[in-house]
Amino acid sequence: MLTQEQLAARTGLNVRTIRRLEHQSWHRPRMVSLSLLAKALQLDSMEEARLIAAARAAGEPAEAAAGESLTPTAIPRQLPLGPATFVGRDDALSALDAALDEGEPAARFAPRVVVIVGCAGVGKTALAMHWAHQVVDRFPDGQLYVDLRGFEASEEPLEPSMVIRGFLQAFGVASRSIPLDPDAQAALLRSTMHGKRLLILLDNARGAAQVRPLLPGAGPCLVIVTSRNQLSGLVVAGARPVVLDPLPDEDARLLLAQQLGAARVEADPLAVDEIAALCSGLPLALTIVAARASIHQSFGLDALAAELRATNERLDALSGEDAFADVRAVFSWSYRTLSDDAACLFRLLGVHPAKDIGLPAAASLSGLPIRRTRALMAELRRAHLVSEPAPGRYLQHDLVRAYAAELVETQESGSERQNLERRVIGHYVHTGLAASRHLTRLPQSAVQIDPLPEGVAPQPIAGYEEAMEWFRDEHRTLLALVAQAIDNGHDSLVSQIACVLADYFDRSGHWLDWAITEWSALEAARRTGDLATEARALHMLARANAKLGAHEEACELCLPAIDIYHRLGDPLGEATVHRTFTYPAARLGKYAEALEHGWRALKLYRAVGHEEGVGSSLNAVGWAYAMLGDHKRALFYCTNALDRLRRTDERRQQAATWDSLGHIHLMLGHADEAAHCYVQSANLYRALGDHYGNAIALSRLGDVHHVDNDPRAAAKVWRQALAALEELAHPDAEEVRRKLDGLSWDAGPTPSGMA
Repeated sequence: MLTQEQLAARTGLNVRTIRRLEHQSWHRPRMVSLSLLAKALQLDSMEEARLIAAARAAGEPAEAAAGESLTPTAIPRQLPLGPATFVGRDDALSALDAALDEGEPAARFAPRVVVIVGCAGVGKTALAMHWAHQVVDRFPDGQLYVDLRGFEASEEPLEPSMVIRGFLQAFGVASRSIPLDPDAQAALLRSTMHGKRLLILLDNARGAAQVRPLLPGAGPCLVIVTSRNQLSGLVVAGARPVVLDPLPDEDARLLLAQQLGAARVEADPLAVDEIAALCSGLPLALTIVAARASIHQSFGLDALAAELRATNERLDALSGEDAFADVRAVFSWSYRTLSDDAACLFRLLGVHPAKDIGLPAAASLSGLPIRRTRALMAELRRAHLVSEPAPGRYLQHDLVRAYAAELVETQESGSERQNLERRVIGHYVHTGLAASRHLTRLPQSAVQIDPLPEGVAPQPIAGYEEAMEWFRDEHRTLLALVAQAIDNGHDSLVSQIACVLADYFDRSGHWLDWAITEWSALEAARRTGDLATEARALHMLARANAKLGAHEEACELCLPAIDIYHRLGDPLGEATVHRTFTYPAARLGKYAEALEHGWRALKLYRAVGHEEGVGSSLNAVGWAYAMLGDHKRALFYCTNALDRLRRTDERRQQAATWDSLGHIHLMLGHADEAAHCYVQSANLYRALGDHYGNAIALSRLGDVHHVDNDPRAAAKVWRQALAALEELAHPDAEEVRRKLDGLSWDAGPTPSGMA
């Protein structure tokens, strides 16, 4: 038999209450009998019999009593005031309308439940309130509302039993008639709501377990739940999820206009645009700025924008006396619900230089296995502190990132932060180096890469396509790392990242990013006096300028790079720059110089036995001969080049050589052979994701069709080429446009075989 103390521990009641339940008739009629209490505690039959006997001896009923206190006598109208301003959210409002109009047959068997989820401050409650007030007349039996306090710092989340008591009392059920047992309470609430048209708004839920006891059992009720967590348990059970993202720029500006007044917004539209961008579409942040501007009419909107622009002060600018109007405080309420490991990972994300991060990079940052990191990121996702726009790819709202950066700044020492930064750098540089090796077989000048920190693992890269995909995913992050390295004075890091990005920039057409990055690397190399890195940066800057159409500058940059490599005794580096020189020289019509540098490159490549380099140089020599009008000699060298390159996996140089052969055959009058060569070139460039090379090959294929008197076929491929070149904003688009416009286009060949 349980003692009074054991029974108190099992029920959560104090000993004095247990004693009264056993021996006194102090409270009648009581909704939960001692029999039911014993069953809930899974007591043995003797204990149950003893409790029942005690109840009868006290003169109270052993089972739940019925009476006037069970009959609901009130219609609750609990919806709080809706938001004063509201913009956008058309898709979310449509989803709520659809839930309302699902139809009576479905509603008879199960309540309709909508779960509105999103990060802190994104406007979940505002959406729910705004919509609820629009449809309140559809629920004549009442509206219930409760703030479940799932994320408040000052209070614990409300227990379902407390909410149930409040709802029952709102229906007019007397307090003394409400059962003590939580399950019995929930059953009574379901009975009370049965058959009623009720709108139930459960705001700020921590989790599904807090919500389930509050749901109707059946009938035409509609339940709206808001939460920063995903509440996947409710969704699996049939709830309709509505995920809120930050407002788009247009709606963010409209919200500011509603709160500040159209005149003030129209007076400084640039500042309004900047405020909207710096608040990243978060309604709470926009509202705080608007309130600050309204209270301080003398503050210019440009000054408020400048205040937000200062990254270290942005959260200060979005704070207020009321915790509910303080972005930092609101984020902290989500943060404090995390497990210790998830909270630690969230802080570490504050070191990452970009808003998105892949799972392997997060694992390297944390030093944890991939599987454990995935579980922690899932916890952050459920708390809407990150989103997952693609599997294994996580995104943080700008203001959430700022909060994470504050946490890591205040909770990690300076040396620990530097260690975390080294982990991030090590992951990206070593993964990038492995990826870049899949993009070219031509030699690259060596840059000293720092060793991997302990526990950091580069992401495995299987081949060319996977390498290009990785670079596309990490493009912004790598540029952010360069900017971070420049700010922190880490010159060697600037050169390392520039090295791993070069071939990706070339193939993807991000030539301006390439030029800017290489210029930063050149300045860094000169500050440190690293001649080898200076030569590499000069060479890459020359290649980027050539692709941007700055051919004079490209030639000028090649010459000092050649000189440095020669002084350093680096024949591979010297050969590669000679090979690069041929491209801008030919574009400038300096065919003799192009031929001379092609021969020098060929001689140096042969001396060191570099097969891909030999093949590439043979193509450069052949192209120069073609430009000088010696097409038979050009055909010999380019055919030899293609044979050599086919024995390697250097597909980009094969594509360039096919392009050269297409021009040579066209000049020799072999239209069919020329068309075949250009098709081969275009297909290879397309497979490699080289949009510029593909566009130029298509442009020249159109030339073949034009010569062959097939204007329709010519126009088709010229349009494809023009679209690609315009997408790249490349000056060669003008030449293709002239062809399509029927203007003179035979103004001399434009070399492209110099990839």
